[in-house]
Amino acid sequence: MNIDDIASAASQLLPGQKLRLLARLSFELTIAARDTYLPGSKDIAAPRQLRSFNEMQHRVTSCLLESLDKRNDDLWIWPVISELAEAAGCGAALGDACSRALKGVLLPE
Repeated sequence: MNIDDIASAASQLLPGQKLRLLARLSFELTIAARDTYLPGSKDIAAPRQLRSFNEMQHRVTSCLLESLDKRNDDLWIWPVISELAEAAGCGAALGDACSRALKGVLLPE
């Protein structure tokens, strides 16, 4: 699924499912960010991508807080995080994280 498909599917979710999607996406982004680490060390192999994941994480949690505070029911993050990911060369990783998050909401374990 591409980011437009994710955004479209997310717009159809119930409010509680949207909250779960944002929380799940936050979790999935931390996993995706681990791919920037240099295995077996504390060094970073891809600092640009790691910074991008951090920025995406900031946007996702901001949107989650807005939704929890009932200030906004619109999940506005999709074009924002997509642009951040594409600029850093981690668009595919973002798409995978979004797909896993959506699947986790639609098909809970």
